[in-house]
Amino acid sequence: PNPGDIILDIGAYIGNNLIRYATDGHLIDGVEIGEGYMETWEARRAKLDPEVSARTRMCCIPFEWWGADRTYDQILCCEVLEHVSDPETFVWKAASLLAPGGGLFLSTPAKQTRTSARLVTGGDMQQWCEDAGLSVTRVFQIDPVKAKEGPSDWGVSQTICIATKRGE
Repeated sequence: PNPGDIILDIGAYIGNNLIRYATDGHLIDGVEIGEGYMETWEARRAKLDPEVSARTRMCCIPFEWWGADRTYDQILCCEVLEHVSDPETFVWKAASLLAPGGGLFLSTPAKQTRTSARLVTGGDMQQWCEDAGLSVTRVFQIDPVKAKEGPSDWGVSQTICIATKRGE
């Protein structure tokens, strides 16, 4: 992200991206459906420097139902699309929240995992972004990062799609 960008993290988990980007000076909102993750986030947030904490907001609600009160310069959506019932509409909503020139970063496992409802390909993400009026700048796959701890499906290659909203 560029200095001063306002960021949205969809599927914010326990707030790792919120802490990282708020520490760097960004305003960042998170949306997370898992109540247990929210409890962990609130405990982590309570330990943050008050200035960093003030730059974060997170709510526990399905993204499809969430009503944003601003647009975003950057939106992150990592390992979410393979779980939602209508990923195309999900991408449309994300695109509608981007400021002109804003960027959307999507990632998904390159193979179906034990927790996935579906396999989402780079071609799927590219098509959904284009259908939502975004310009896709890059689609690629990265090799797995070996995690010492965490879910058993960590360590799976990721498919990444980066898109931007045309300036108005």
